[in-house]
Amino acid sequence: MRWSFWYALHTISITSRIPGMFCRPSPPKASNEFRDHLSTASGQLSFMYRHVEFILGNKSAQLASAHKNVPHIWPAMKGALETPSLYDEAIRLLNRTGHKIDDQALERDWSQKYQPNASVKAAWLAIYQNPAADNLCYQLAESLISLDEKISFYRWRHFTSVHKIIGFKPRTGGSAGVSWLRQVTEHRFFLKSGRCETIYKHAS
Repeated sequence: MRWSFWYALHTISITSRIPGMFCRPSPPKASNEFRDHLSTASGQLSFMYRHVEFILGNKSAQLASAHKNVPHIWPAMKGALETPSLYDEAIRLLNRTGHKIDDQALERDWSQKYQPNASVKAAWLAIYQNPAADNLCYQLAESLISLDEKISFYRWRHFTSVHKIIGFKPRTGGSAGVSWLRQVTEHRFFLKSGRCETIYKHAS
């Protein structure tokens, strides 16, 4: 588990440097010169990015449907939409390690986003009463939070880079551009779930 999270964190750290790379070799004017050639292509339609988002729990049947017409992509996208997310699997682990988790948090419609659950809150609170190196559930919670933070760094770098390059122009995919990206930077995968369900309020 630790190796898997280390690899994920390292990968996100590298990825977060990419947006800045687009700003350094050429000024915004140069980037705008080829922008029209992108037509309707957009990062919002990146199946790899969407697949990662679904695995992390930010699911949307509407966004998934954009890939239905791509035969070699749709099965994996549909699978990620309809199976437990990383956080769902973490909750299942809590249950297996002796924390009493409600059935509705263990078996539900996986295509829907996770909704806070009192039994999950209680489990995390109990786990944070013993923040020891040999407490694997505590280490899991901290790893989830670190992963969330790394992704937030990437999104912020993406937002600031796009703002520098295109300002407040609409994006190629038709979204609101910078204002949409700013909203995305506020999203959290786990910080509003795991530790922040109760930990910051009750265990600090």
